[in-house]
Amino acid sequence: MQGQLYHGQLLGVPVSLTVGEQGFSLRTQQDGLLELPFAEASMKAGGDGDIYLILGWPNGAEIYFDRRQDPIAQLRAHSAPFAFVAQLEQLDAKTTVASRSRFAKTAAVIGTIVTALVLCLFNLPTFVMWAIPPSVEVSLGQSVKKDLKLKPTQAPILQETVEEIGRRLLAAAPNQPYPFEFHVSDDPIPNAFATPGGVVVVNTGLIEILDGPDELAGIIGHEISHVLQRHGLRQAVKSLGTYGALAILTGGSETVSMLSTSILSKAYSRGDENDADEKGLELVYRASIDPHGVPNALEKLHRYMEAQGYGDGGGYLSTHPATGERVALMRRRADALPARIYEPIEVDWDEVKTAASAVSGG
Repeated sequence: MQGQLYHGQLLGVPVSLTVGEQGFSLRTQQDGLLELPFAEASMKAGGDGDIYLILGWPNGAEIYFDRRQDPIAQLRAHSAPFAFVAQLEQLDAKTTVASRSRFAKTAAVIGTIVTALVLCLFNLPTFVMWAIPPSVEVSLGQSVKKDLKLKPTQAPILQETVEEIGRRLLAAAPNQPYPFEFHVSDDPIPNAFATPGGVVVVNTGLIEILDGPDELAGIIGHEISHVLQRHGLRQAVKSLGTYGALAILTGGSETVSMLSTSILSKAYSRGDENDADEKGLELVYRASIDPHGVPNALEKLHRYMEAQGYGDGGGYLSTHPATGERVALMRRRADALPARIYEPIEVDWDEVKTAASAVSGG
């Protein structure tokens, strides 16, 4: 992966780094082979607007990673240690919040001038997404839920099971701003989805093909992660173009309606799906639930897709591509997590599956 090296006479030199199990390594004309262990790295943000994640070592070497190039995703792709990546994620999240706070204070003083600068210098859809408060997302989620006309399950045990798993996962994600709600829809199609603001829906057809509560937790954790990362909101804002983004930014009265319609017509990007996989796996693990339920659930979906003739080119109803490659990657991620004692989800799964089959017509 790419970075900029500051060490001795080398000031901001672009370098290619090899990611190993213990740390980075690179070669320079000045130092020859330079080894930079993960365990000795310090972390901070810096640069104009905190656009860099900066790692430093006791020997004086510093590597600058451009946040706009998503170095955290690159480290995951190179199988960097989970704990190291998690530390960088925390720094990245704190930097984003701090940057938004500083911007808000400045905007309160100079108002329209800052807005004009933002329109000129920043990517408008991305700015709009982060400027929308959680309260708008919650209203948006409720609007989408009404438009969907869900069929609430007639089997209480299914609703109780999904709510219990949802509560347990949210307990492992404290201080998030959304009043999550969980619903089971009597629909035979294996599917689950989430709206911005925290409305999570699981179809009975999905529960029917799963083989345990850990697998259901893997799916629900994935959907919670979509909400926490604002994936649905981002897709909607991008689809509206400049005019729609400006209407949202200026508080137009049709904002919620515009976004609601867009969300119903848009699928997640592959990048968002991969991000929700990673974050969902980590959330399940933090909740002391066996993370192998994540790849196991994806494998069930993969088999279902193949049976229906989708193959690897189809999708979890075209929006959640459960490819064999994705299953294998999540299994490797789960296997690589540090060993711990998992707390079972207390539920009679045979009874749950029987209820799901009955209402789905299976």
